[in-house]
Amino acid sequence: MRNATERWMLTTGLLVAIGIAAGVNLIVPRFEEAFQNFGAELPLLTRLFVETRYALFGLPLIVLAAWAWTPRRTPPGNERGIVALVIGFGLGVILLPLCLIAMYLPIFRLAAAVDG
Repeated sequence: MRNATERWMLTTGLLVAIGIAAGVNLIVPRFEEAFQNFGAELPLLTRLFVETRYALFGLPLIVLAAWAWTPRRTPPGNERGIVALVIGFGLGVILLPLCLIAMYLPIFRLAAAVDG
């Protein structure tokens, strides 16, 4: 790493990715207990989060790979750090709302079945 700013951006991107994985792994088990009482088949998106939630701890590797594969510029800039930061936050912007949607989807389907 060439400067402290790039190091800070990479560290922040990695911490955000770790936080996303930890957050999903805290959210999913709480819903999983309720899903067992439903007795119905879970939607695909919900099953993906329930069955593969531990794989999300690999997200920091995606941030590191994006950082490592970003070419260095001359004169040195913070491009690599910016990429790591954007990837880390981008994963959060996509995965956390998607996880919440996936967790509430069976509840919405159950409500629709009761109303219908």
